[in-house]
Amino acid sequence: MDAVKKYDALGNDFFVLSAAETTDSPSALAREWCDSDSGLTVRGGETGADGLLRVESLSERTLEMELFEPDGSTSPMCGNGVRCVAKWAHNVRGHTDVTVETEARTCAATIDADGGVTVELDSPSYVDGVDEAGLRETLSVETVLGDVSLVDSGVYHLLVQVGDVAKEDLEALTEQVRRTVEPPQRINVTLWAPAAGGVDQRTYEVGVEDETDACGTGALAIGYHTDRTGVADGTVSVHPPGGELQVAVRADNAVLSGPAEEVGQVDVPL
Repeated sequence: MDAVKKYDALGNDFFVLSAAETTDSPSALAREWCDSDSGLTVRGGETGADGLLRVESLSERTLEMELFEPDGSTSPMCGNGVRCVAKWAHNVRGHTDVTVETEARTCAATIDADGGVTVELDSPSYVDGVDEAGLRETLSVETVLGDVSLVDSGVYHLLVQVGDVAKEDLEALTEQVRRTVEPPQRINVTLWAPAAGGVDQRTYEVGVEDETDACGTGALAIGYHTDRTGVADGTVSVHPPGGELQVAVRADNAVLSGPAEEVGQVDVPL
């Protein structure tokens, strides 16, 4: 039996698996382990997870991370996942700084004095080719206060500014967005609204196919957009349901900071 560790970043939780531990299909393992009804249950914790992080060592301090979603699909980037992998490397190897390579970004991760993790990576950017004005006119939300914008923060997020993120039916809105965009496609949808002390966030994630407690790439997209539109001055506190993330947008990169911790382990045959 082998111990599979589970890590949590503001309620966004993942099983972390070293590539050296198994030759089994990580996609199949993700579908099996991450199911919220029949998946792995960490001692004293919840069943399933938001994803499986497969980690391969490219060198002592350089790791390659692949995220396998609960439906078995892969994602090119996950901000919370990168922080969990950095914390895993710290707990397993004692490193306070590592480079995490993903399909979409190269991330420099550092363990903070308070035990959180700060990640530096290339800045997000706007994506052309989506009829944002048309989407804005057709979305069934109580109040769309700003433009609907598509941002690439390693994965695509359609940002929708609303008056109060808690009042919206995020799942219904996501279904509507996916039918409306051309061509129809699965896409992350992130609601945001200015709030006391920062910006509130809710994200419906591709692959999880549900709302998650936190989304690092969604927070990065919000940080970029609020900087470019003058809502924030380059640094913003983003508040998903799970807690608080700090985002800073600089001239040539972006920074994401927040907690990540090991929450338990489960013994499985590998």
